[in-house]
Amino acid sequence: DRLAPLGDDDVAASYSCAKQVRCHAATYWQNKVQVSSYAHNLEKACQAGNKYMELKWRLLKEDAFRCDLFSKPGLVAEGCDPTQMKIESGKYTGDCMDLLGNFGPFFEQRCTLKDFDNYMKSWDARLTKVLERADKEVEGIRGSINASLELLIGLHLDSPIDALARGSTCNFLSEYFQEGIDGFCYQGIVGTIDIVQSYIWCAICTALLIPTMIAVYCRSKGNYENWKPDRTEYNELKTKQAEAFTSLLGKKK
Repeated sequence: DRLAPLGDDDVAASYSCAKQVRCHAATYWQNKVQVSSYAHNLEKACQAGNKYMELKWRLLKEDAFRCDLFSKPGLVAEGCDPTQMKIESGKYTGDCMDLLGNFGPFFEQRCTLKDFDNYMKSWDARLTKVLERADKEVEGIRGSINASLELLIGLHLDSPIDALARGSTCNFLSEYFQEGIDGFCYQGIVGTIDIVQSYIWCAICTALLIPTMIAVYCRSKGNYENWKPDRTEYNELKTKQAEAFTSLLGKKK
């Protein structure tokens, strides 16, 4: 509407919100404005407005937006919209998932502003159907989930905790206490008897060594007391012993 006073309507415009005008030339504005320079400015303003309307028209007409969807299972070149999902005989169809429950690659598609507007407005319906599907799936598998969860908790939490609780009592001390009694009272007595017998045998052996040690002592003491630096008497005694020994050998022959 603000562009209309600057020119004549262009009936060829297809969008009412993006209409262009045929701009009046500067000569048209010469007699209509008080300042002559305004005439040129008004012409330029009209031309700029037309370019803006042209951009708006292209935005409305061209596929400048993305309205991506999922790919149909097994059909990568065809889009799948969750708004078409429905349940028939207890099974869902049009849910864009394959038999394993996996989604295919995204299906990229271009769309106009009007299509993009409808695409965004339909997200409420998409999310509503997806969440309703999720709620029904949860109801269907809640029992198995509870059983499996209870089994896992019992296996990995309850059982280790029970084993730890059983092992944290003082029952194991009775075994060590009994071993201590056996060691001090029974095994200790047997060991003491063996030690006593060992001492007795040591005393007997020591008593048998006493005469031998006395003889060695007396011999060593006599040698010490009778030893003299002058070896004359000792040599004479050794000579007499040798003569006696020789005489004894001669008589035997």
